[in-house]
Amino acid sequence: MRGHGMTVIAPNMEECVLRAVYTQKNASIQSMVLVTQSAYQGIKNTIAPKYLDEEEATAASQMTHWSSGRPWKLWIKEVEHSSLYINKA
Repeated sequence: MRGHGMTVIAPNMEECVLRAVYTQKNASIQSMVLVTQSAYQGIKNTIAPKYLDEEEATAASQMTHWSSGRPWKLWIKEVEHSSLYINKA
């Protein structure tokens, strides 16, 4: 899939959608951090971004799995009320 965008995998649809939505949001945040860091490069006391270590990444993954169902009903309602959604079944 290299060069064709993002691929998301998860054990269920709810978690897959959650990962896709939040990957986009988190990528925007990380990009802004890197741009800001670049703008201040060379100035004393700049703090480099701190990435999750293995233990933190595991805990975050478990939390994502636990919380994936929370926004699911809202997202279903948003899709159902979108003019782009047509269910002929």
